[in-house]
Amino acid sequence: MRHGLTPGEAAKWFVQTLGLEVDCNIIEMQGWEPACAPGYGWPLGARAWVNPSPNASNPWMARCYAGTVMLEGTALSEGRGTTRPLELFGAPDLQRGFSWKK
Repeated sequence: MRHGLTPGEAAKWFVQTLGLEVDCNIIEMQGWEPACAPGYGWPLGARAWVNPSPNASNPWMARCYAGTVMLEGTALSEGRGTTRPLELFGAPDLQRGFSWKK
């Protein structure tokens, strides 16, 4: 669903993987910390979040989208129409406390 690379990282990957003989110069971003809370790469307070869709109300939903959007093809609900779309999922017949253990 998504690769998780910045455009510069993707360019480096293509050049290396495909053995491209091109002049590829990447200027690395400063201050990019995708593993650090609370914004996980989004500069909270520095830039406003603009909803790209009614179901994309915050950066946390955007981080969940790549995994939970795959639920659309199942009987599970991915929470559209709630205040936390794509962050939570469920269904009336889903057991609470589900475990993968056999």
